[in-house]
Amino acid sequence: MTDYRALLLADITTKLSGSSFNVSSELPWESGDTPLFLKNLKRFYLDVPNTSLSEFILTFNDNCDGYNEETQIEGYLAMNAKNLKSDLQQSVRLIMQAKDSIPDQISGIVEMSTEITGDVLVYNFVFTFTTLYSY
Repeated sequence: MTDYRALLLADITTKLSGSSFNVSSELPWESGDTPLFLKNLKRFYLDVPNTSLSEFILTFNDNCDGYNEETQIEGYLAMNAKNLKSDLQQSVRLIMQAKDSIPDQISGIVEMSTEITGDVLVYNFVFTFTTLYSY
């Protein structure tokens, strides 16, 4: 099985090197009542992968020929909404391009959304990878 989190972290760390943002290898878990990405601004966090499996390609005798593995990983980047960095949009594009660093996938998608919490702008990334395995 592919270590999606490690591959994404390595690629994003390389891509953001020299930018206004850092990459944390820590999980974005909460410290007290606050997620770490809201406490440590300008630092990208990547959560643990969530994986689901489903059968595919049923044959005439109803035997399954294989399965799809779909893996989702959420990432977070937060910063002061009143003091946006000049390389923010370029850094967001580079994070989104990291989906291409995952080998042997039939589909790699990244969706990005934003929200404002107090005076903090949070970018939420959802990476989704689909891989086919046969029996």
